Amino acid sequence: MIKVGSSIYRGGSRPWPKLCHTDTVEVPVVGFTGPPMRPRHLAVRLPDSSVVPSQRR
Repeated sequence: MIKVGSSIYRGGSRPWPKLCHTDTVEVPVVGFTGPPMRPRHLAVRLPDSSVVPSQRR
């Protein structure tokens, strides 16, 4: 959250913006876990050639 130090919490409103830090990379999908119509995770090949499961957001 980003807020001024003197700002107070007010229930029922959202005056403070949320800042998310993420890095994105385009990678090929090489497999998956779970059923094909609703996979749990994707197996992706990273730029260093390692294969890892994707993470949920």
